Amino acid sequence: MRNPQNMYCADCTSKTPRWASITFGTFVCLRCSGQHRNFGVHITKIKSVNLDLWPAGKVQTFQALTNDLVNLYWEANLPKGFQKPGPSASNNQVVQFMTDKYINKKWVDPKMKHDPLYLFENKREKFDKWLKKKLGGKTQAASDDEEEVVEAKPAPVKKNVSAPVPQSKPVVQQPPRQPP
Repeated sequence: MRNPQNMYCADCTSKTPRWASITFGTFVCLRCSGQHRNFGVHITKIKSVNLDLWPAGKVQTFQALTNDLVNLYWEANLPKGFQKPGPSASNNQVVQFMTDKYINKKWVDPKMKHDPLYLFENKREKFDKWLKKKLGGKTQAASDDEEEVVEAKPAPVKKNVSAPVPQSKPVVQQPPRQPP
């Protein structure tokens, strides 16, 4: 989330997205997260950056991907001069753009059989090859205070990073009180 390439919604360029499509590997704003939810879970699954528990492995995936990188696939053939809907765009404009982008796959990179998130999680060698081709063999990695150029490598795998689900206490029914 700290990466500057993730500071804007992948779909409408609103600032500070707090939601993520764990299906596409993008950070999105509240409005666009609602549209992703409207598409249905068979198209995209949305998680809150702060409120939801994430499936194992997704945090590492999102540390490796950025909105800009993922959009190299989804928006590869966006016409020159095309303006993505902005924060003040109408809901209809946003819905049409997102439908064209994710449902109709109108602008995807035709040379790729799979999107970057799928490649990263399932075909790492192909992902690395695609990444090197797109970025010239280097990628930017943001640390807390500075950026440094590093070779494209998968993030280290950590054990379950999800917080444990709080267990609710069983409700004990008290017998009704008898008047004295």
